[in-house]
Amino acid sequence: MARITVALSALLLVSLISLSACTVAEPSELQSESPPANEGFGETIELPPTAEQNLTVENTAEQNLTVENLRVPAGLSAEEYSQTVIADRLSKWIMAGTGTEELYDQYLAIPDSEKLAWRDAKAAAYGEIMADSLFVPDWRDRPDLVLTYDHFVANNSAALDNWLRTMKGNSGEIYNAFFTVDSVEELPGSETNRDIRSNLTEHNNAAESVIGQTYRPEMVERVGDTFTFRFTTQVIDGTEYIASWIR
Repeated sequence: MARITVALSALLLVSLISLSACTVAEPSELQSESPPANEGFGETIELPPTAEQNLTVENTAEQNLTVENLRVPAGLSAEEYSQTVIADRLSKWIMAGTGTEELYDQYLAIPDSEKLAWRDAKAAAYGEIMADSLFVPDWRDRPDLVLTYDHFVANNSAALDNWLRTMKGNSGEIYNAFFTVDSVEELPGSETNRDIRSNLTEHNNAAESVIGQTYRPEMVERVGDTFTFRFTTQVIDGTEYIASWIR
């Protein structure tokens, strides 16, 4: 069974991966249009590096991705919430489905002409679970959250393709991608909603495999890219959901 090891410097966020077979968001498409942090909205908390952690099969295998397991409880600080949502949940979303020989065996059994549709269907199913876990219950009626769902699904399909290409043979390290969060700022919200902005850095190990060396060398250049995500949250029945994704 393959093992995916992901280094988490502080917090992780969703990987914006480029794939020729599907359209994947550039960081600017999901980037916050919020004012600079020095305009006095709230204190920006710089996050120090933390001890290395591992994301293993238990985290990303499809049988372990359930709404019940992935919901985020209310009562966390802005930093804790970002740590949980970005470092854990959104990283799992990007790499959802990876980590098991069973998925690889399914992939090998599918005709080449059907592989893209198979990956996209897998990513869409994982996306439904992740969105139902992290977004407010009526997210399908909110265009910003639907757009965010679409981007994450495309990125997960791309990550699945990259991972599958590195599963066997002399392909180098098994593919993974993630983001670290450099700082978190809680902006003024309301009594029922929080407004949280996180500054991020992108990472992947494409350079250590055939992904960066042969298939998609442009992905190596993405390592170290920085951008900002901002979302508001809402507490419903003891769970804190993302209510809007601000661009």
